[in-house]
Amino acid sequence: MPGFVRGEATALPFEDESFDYVASVDVYEHIDHASRERNLSELRRVARRGVLLAGPFDSDAVRAAERVANECHRAVHLTENVWLKEHAENGLPQLVGTREFFEGRGDSVSVLRNGHLFHWLAMMCLTHYRSKLEGELARLFDDANAFYKEFVYGSDNAEPCYRCLLV
Repeated sequence: MPGFVRGEATALPFEDESFDYVASVDVYEHIDHASRERNLSELRRVARRGVLLAGPFDSDAVRAAERVANECHRAVHLTENVWLKEHAENGLPQLVGTREFFEGRGDSVSVLRNGHLFHWLAMMCLTHYRSKLEGELARLFDDANAFYKEFVYGSDNAEPCYRCLLV
């Protein structure tokens, strides 16, 4: 596919400082625990000015919400959600340790909260169920999703949050 490069997150196929900024969104938690530091090193290596790293980080509340979301997926689709299953298998990354990785290399780090956990869980469960809806019910779901995006999401970045963005 034009414009896409296939590579490994722990061995990025780019020269040092190839990009002003590098963004990694909802990837870090899918990398096995032993390879995470190498991934962060690679992000820093190819970034000239900074890294934007977003994803869920470990907490009792996030793990509990993911378990409920996965059970909802299982109830609707009769199988686990492959991504949430991988989160559980790999263990979610630690926010403090990830921040310390960057700060220990002289980077200043800001953490932005994203996706209020209760709203994230409700929307995930509804989204899992969406494929079973038809007609008027499907349209109502789509309307509720559009409402969330237009009127809720903009003020949804507060604790407890599902995801953090490290800049």
